[in-house]
Amino acid sequence: MECGGQTGRGFGEEMLGNDERCSLSGLEFFDSEEDKKRHAKIAARAQEMYDEGRPLFTREMIVDAQRQIDELNAGRFPEAGSLTVIGMDSCRYDNMRVLLEHERHKSSKPTMQFNDAYRLTDLTGRAAVYYGNGVTPVQITWARHVVHIDDTLNITTADVAAILDSCIGSVSRTETWQMLEAIISGPDMKRLRVEKVIAFGLGNLTSGAIPGDEHRSSCMQHAVLLLLANLLQEIMGHPVQLVAQDPSYVATCKEVLLARGVEIAEPESGFLLVDEHTLVFTVSCNVPVKQIVTELARPAAIIWGYVEPEHVPRTWTRNEKGVWVFPYTTDHSSPRVREMVKEYTEYLLPEDDACIRNSALYIRKETIDAA
Repeated sequence: MECGGQTGRGFGEEMLGNDERCSLSGLEFFDSEEDKKRHAKIAARAQEMYDEGRPLFTREMIVDAQRQIDELNAGRFPEAGSLTVIGMDSCRYDNMRVLLEHERHKSSKPTMQFNDAYRLTDLTGRAAVYYGNGVTPVQITWARHVVHIDDTLNITTADVAAILDSCIGSVSRTETWQMLEAIISGPDMKRLRVEKVIAFGLGNLTSGAIPGDEHRSSCMQHAVLLLLANLLQEIMGHPVQLVAQDPSYVATCKEVLLARGVEIAEPESGFLLVDEHTLVFTVSCNVPVKQIVTELARPAAIIWGYVEPEHVPRTWTRNEKGVWVFPYTTDHSSPRVREMVKEYTEYLLPEDDACIRNSALYIRKETIDAA
């Protein structure tokens, strides 16, 4: 394919009437009419590519970005300005969102940022400012501050292990786990071959071990992960690989998980491991796991946030500080996600379970033979 640079072909405003996106009336973020038109053109370009069926996320995009991140970490790039990323059109573009060090963040190592379909095609967002060309779903940016890192410096592996053991006992008594156990033990799952469970974004385990911290959702979710692996091994009759990926893991988290047979996938290599024999598990992740997985594979089973059968339009709002807030969650269901889950049998999980709230289990209807 011949790549014509960032401007690409001409895209007119007649293409902006898609009900999956916000209206032109919301373009008040930009100071001039020229800015509004420029951004509308960028969003329309991304929308057209998406409607054409161009891949939103590919293995090549992730591998290529990781290669450059590894080179940055090794000090092989003379400057961040030499970074490039692959677009939806398979062309290469300058990386438009680079800030490898920031005074407000303790951690300033390079990492990947995933821009989902809504961010790239949203007319009222900041794509013209942050994404530049609007067609690069994978970009290289800086790693953000690790939650609770100051409070967890004195938390030991023994502290975390004890809390995790307690959470395993608590989770095993919940309605959600009893429902999962019954479904996974049934015929829909037994006809599939599950060889691994991969979890994304379950959080920093040490935060649940802070004295007086009532928010232990991360430990509870990791407890579900461990229970899932044990159950699947019993049902499948063979070992099940257990993998977890989260950039917020500190050394203590990794040590505890490794001791329990959980392999740590350094971001973002876990996405490359997902295949037709995988159970994917994620809860309200801060990256668009649904959209990434949908583009890369058809897992045997998935546990993630409930996928609404129809798109529900939302608009930007201001928070109490007057800051504009993007209307969709970081792991929102796109049209392609909604289409993919039609290939799965859906089991809604209890809504009021704080462990994995507003989630569902999806089991693939068809058996896929590995190539």
